[in-house]
Amino acid sequence: MLKNFVLITGASKGLGLEFACEYARLGRNLLLVALPGEGLEDICAGLSEEYIVKALYLETDLTQNNSVYEVAKWAANYPVDTLVNNAGLGGAGFFDKVDPGFMDSMIMLNVRSVAMLTRLVLPLLLNNKKGYIINVSSLAAFSPMTFKLVYPASKTFVYSISRSLHEELRLKNINVTVVHPGPMNTNKDVRVRMSKLGPLGRMGLVPVEKVAHVTIRKNKRNRPVYIPGIFNKLNWLLMKIVPLSIVLFVVSKVFKKEFN
Repeated sequence: MLKNFVLITGASKGLGLEFACEYARLGRNLLLVALPGEGLEDICAGLSEEYIVKALYLETDLTQNNSVYEVAKWAANYPVDTLVNNAGLGGAGFFDKVDPGFMDSMIMLNVRSVAMLTRLVLPLLLNNKKGYIINVSSLAAFSPMTFKLVYPASKTFVYSISRSLHEELRLKNINVTVVHPGPMNTNKDVRVRMSKLGPLGRMGLVPVEKVAHVTIRKNKRNRPVYIPGIFNKLNWLLMKIVPLSIVLFVVSKVFKKEFN
């Protein structure tokens, strides 16, 4: 209990679970947050037994108004020095046909929960000589994308607030890193969507284990931005230099395949 804790959202699967495993390997205690019914109790028991760390969990829905306050109040009982805002929601579809409730949930999770939880947990991080924040964005943050609803815009928000906080908090010994993964095999639904995109949609694939491992290293070194994979770095560069009209045309052709 004397060791500091890492607070991770969306920790039951995919990249969030890999962050939890990687921090546990480093001997860090864990506070894991995910939706109810996603096996957090068993995950915590397994990590505690294998790595001899303290792993605690809270089941809550971060798309609900009061959930970030619930998480922050719970975390305040422990010496937290690291926050990983990993929970996120994506999807694709025609904008005029998407369920408004789904889009509202995406905004609440990808935008509001990141900003609010960071603000609420920041005093805990400042109690330490050193603090760490990792925010999970996406390669989609660097360009508008058709058929992706509000997902790219929400990840642009994560990028923007992360870069701002990196500069603002560096003099307070808080390291802030934003990671921009490309495609990852995080769950069954994602794998199904990726299979429809063809080779071009899968070329930037990077294992979640590598993304988690390297992101933590970058955060320790106070690197503000990490884009995993050579192909994804090339994509980022192309999105910077190629006219937006051409980028939108290409990504539209790729992502429309999800509906064929």
